[in-house]
Formats: sequence, C-alpha cells, structure tokens
Amino acid sequence: MTVRDCLTNAILLEDGARKLYEELARRHAPDSALQAFFTAMALEEEQHAARLLSLARHLEPEELDAESPARLTESMSSMEKEMAAIVEEDARLGPGGLASILQRLVDFENWYTCVHAEDLCDLFAPKLKPIFASLAEQDRTHHELVDRARRALSQLRVGERATP
Repeated sequence: MTVRDCLTNAILLEDGARKLYEELARRHAPDSALQAFFTAMALEEEQHAARLLSLARHLEPEELDAESPARLTESMSSMEKEMAAIVEEDARLGPGGLASILQRLVDFENWYTCVHAEDLCDLFAPKLKPIFASLAEQDRTHHELVDRARRALSQLRVGERATP
C-alpha cells in the first residue's frame, strides 16, 4: 500500500468516524444534550477529513508513492471494525448502555490519537509532521470530551440511585 492509499484510507476512516457520531446523534436524539454532543463530534471528524483531503491535494506524487508500514493498514482495518462494533453495541444496549458506549469511544479516540501521532506521521516528510501532530492533539481533545461525558453520566447515575 502506498502513502497515497494510506491517506485515502485515512480520509475514509475520518468519514467513518463522522458517520459513527452522526448515527449516535440520531439514536440519542431524545436527549438534546447527547444529540448536540455527538453532532459536534461528527463535525470535528468532518474537519479532520477535510484537512487530510487538502493535504492529499497539495502533496507531490513522489511524496505519496512510498510504501507504507503494514501496521498502519492493520490499524485502519481494526478501527473500521471497532466503529461497526460500537454502533452494534449501542443498538443492542440502547440508552441504558450509554456508559459502555462512551467508554469504548474514549478508548477509540485514544487509539485515533496514536494512529495520527505515530503511524500516519511516520509516513511523511518532517515538514508535514505538524499536520498530524495537530490532528493527534484534536484527538486528545476528543478523548477528553468523551471521557468527561462518560464521567458526567456516571455521576448522574450514582445520583439517581441515591435519590429515594
């Protein structure tokens, strides 16, 4: 797989993450705060895809035709499977399983950080590394946002159990 292929797959992966968050927003629409949260996350993923697409358009062919590490291909394939598993679990568990879904999303965003900061960054010349470092930083922010939502939900549930 070439770097060009990896970049194309990375864009598709960002689009898949956008669709994941859009689906979660749709499923949790009765809760306006959750819907807004998942919609905002979807927009962030859309921006990631746009940045990668812009990068792909501005790279020279020789910067795109080197072979990529196999681990990146494996990571992307595994991430696609995890996104599908999150949607399936959300459908199976319904609103009562939100804490589990949010934990999986925390882990997923952490994984995304590694892919951007390490795997994709390694493919490109030093001049392009700041782009992937920036995406990794956004992923860390996503991770923190999802983790905060998970903790807030956990605190709400504890409060509900304590209420007579």
